[in-house]
Amino acid sequence: MGEYYENAHVVVAASGADNATKGCFLPHPSLDEVTLPFDSGGSIAGSFKMTLRPPSHRVQPRFSPLADRAWVCQEWWLSRRIVHFCKDSVMWSCTCSDNRFGLLQNGEAYDLVMYWDWMLLVLSCSGRKLSHASDRLAAIQELANEFKKTRPDKYVMGLWSEDLPTALLWNGFDRTEELSKFPSWTWASVAGMFDPPFNYLSDMMDKCFEPEARILDIRDKCMQLNISGYMATGSFQQPDNETLEHPEDLVDRFGECLENLSDNDGKHIGWAVLDGQDDLAPDEQIPLLVIVKWLPGEDGPRILFYCCLLLEEVDPAERGADGSNPTIPMFRRIGLGVISKEARKELQEVDLI
Repeated sequence: MGEYYENAHVVVAASGADNATKGCFLPHPSLDEVTLPFDSGGSIAGSFKMTLRPPSHRVQPRFSPLADRAWVCQEWWLSRRIVHFCKDSVMWSCTCSDNRFGLLQNGEAYDLVMYWDWMLLVLSCSGRKLSHASDRLAAIQELANEFKKTRPDKYVMGLWSEDLPTALLWNGFDRTEELSKFPSWTWASVAGMFDPPFNYLSDMMDKCFEPEARILDIRDKCMQLNISGYMATGSFQQPDNETLEHPEDLVDRFGECLENLSDNDGKHIGWAVLDGQDDLAPDEQIPLLVIVKWLPGEDGPRILFYCCLLLEEVDPAERGADGSNPTIPMFRRIGLGVISKEARKELQEVDLI
């Protein structure tokens, strides 16, 4: 389907229509007019009419009903020219003026730019409406196909292999049964808009973070990641002693729903947020897989922390015949956390589904 949009001379979009039955030509309220004279040679030669410009939400495609739909991402990003029929205007959009897909227009780009362009795209699409939530990846497949033309790495469940493991760090808060078809480590496994805690471009340039874990293999039709990384354990039990000082941008990056993490001795080791409404006992021990080391802040001494995934071990009876080594522990992601350098323990190989 993407080829239709990409090769079309012009795409007509009924952007102002609330549904597919309304069409392009929508009724709209009449606008108040004023008549103003103009003169030529010192005498009134005629007149012209003026109206107030309609509010932006009635004339801009990005505020239109069509913009709320996830499937429209492919149409709007792949089409070279679009005529938008909005509620109170007709708008023209083309790639030469909008710079909507800078990566493809400008030829090859740096890896960091590639990553951030893709993340901007999926961020935009992830917050839009779908009749079937399970279409989250299908709705962006044609965009991924376009990126494949310029990227040498592998497309993996809404992410790219060269961006792993860092791209595993995302915030999302709504796991549903309909989305359980996706592996727990992809943003597609949670409903609604997700949020990556790092700006890949500026943070990497500032040496704010550095990958710690390593992807060893991608298995079972991209459903399973084999990862080598440092492990830790923690619980949501309230710490017995004083808590660590918050990194200055902790809440900005990870949100306001963070809970304290403690070790077996009740010592505060960091903060975490769950992906969904998991019913965890406060003293339940949670495996933690370190993904990157993080040096927050800009001024003064920068204290090292580690960003990690909160995991839930998979029952051996649930393991499928995927060819994975049964001696390697298998986990699902259940949340995202930040821990102190002292909390990091042994290096381990794990499977993530």
